[in-house]
Amino acid sequence: ACWHAKFAVDAGQPVIVRKLDVQLTGEAQNDATFAVVRQQSPLTVGLPLHHGDYETLKRRWSDLARERGYADAMFTENRIDVYPDQRAADVALRFDSGKRYRFGDINFQQDVLSDEVIRSYPTIHAGDPYDGGQLTALYAALADSGYFRNIEIRPQVANRETGEIPIDIVLEGAPRRQITYGVGFSTDTGPRFRFSRANRRF
Repeated sequence: ACWHAKFAVDAGQPVIVRKLDVQLTGEAQNDATFAVVRQQSPLTVGLPLHHGDYETLKRRWSDLARERGYADAMFTENRIDVYPDQRAADVALRFDSGKRYRFGDINFQQDVLSDEVIRSYPTIHAGDPYDGGQLTALYAALADSGYFRNIEIRPQVANRETGEIPIDIVLEGAPRRQITYGVGFSTDTGPRFRFSRANRRF
């Protein structure tokens, strides 16, 4: 009671990468992490064109630029010209990273610890090259301390005049005291009771 459609598809021969123009300019030329990403990309002249490989390289370079402080990074050219009758594709991917920004002032908003103690947590300082991985490590250190219930690390808008990215860190204190208790029973020892009281600031 319903119509059916049948399709026979002849995929034919794959399109081969004929020309590959991948260029990286800006200060990231001297950043080994970008070179590693390029070396790991399977985009190669003479192999079948895989659009996913092209998009992966674009995305990884863009993500890396954000993580490592290249706030002005942009693709000056990104295109694939496909010639089906010639079974050929010409790929052009040019990425200008611009300059690498540095960490600016690191500002804490919190009322839990003294300024001397809270300043001992960051391993980064104003003027260091920006690195998102170090912010992740700082978040983990603050979370492991047990002092805070909520942690927000907020990179601010890049200042193109100074070449810096200020960091705001907003912390909400966890309750000063933590009380836990429990009850249990064992045939060997009978009933049990557990109680603990911890002062997180002590």
